[in-house]
Amino acid sequence: MLESRLSDPSFVSNRNQGRTPVSKQSSVSARGGKARPKQLTLALPLPPPPPPVSTWGGRRAGAGRKPAPGRARVRHAARPKHAHAHPVHVVLRSKFRPLRSQFTFPTVELALARATRARLGFRVVHFSVQHDHLHLIVEASSKRALSRGMQG
Repeated sequence: MLESRLSDPSFVSNRNQGRTPVSKQSSVSARGGKARPKQLTLALPLPPPPPPVSTWGGRRAGAGRKPAPGRARVRHAARPKHAHAHPVHVVLRSKFRPLRSQFTFPTVELALARATRARLGFRVVHFSVQHDHLHLIVEASSKRALSRGMQG
């Protein structure tokens, strides 16, 4: 009977307790003591985990600055044909505010005067400085002169 127990794998000899039954998940450690049982994994049909909810950076639906109410987006289309006999109304928007302050207005005025003097075939006929934009009436000898004059 003792021989049958020794051949049975469910009994393992231990120094302190003699022969003790051990489950099939555990094994004997290298030092001769009883090792911890291994954790079992259950094969259950689980749904896939939801995607991580991230709020920091990256491209997301609805991200970006929303358009301001009442201000339409500017279409970037080609200008119509330009005739040198017809002046053109141009609006320049500025992120810098206020343009009409006692410190900023002289700089704007000087820049417009230099733009008129420096360009052949382009001149500013009239200008109006508002809080955050400029209205210009300009004359140009050609479409190219108008484009170059507006670029500075």
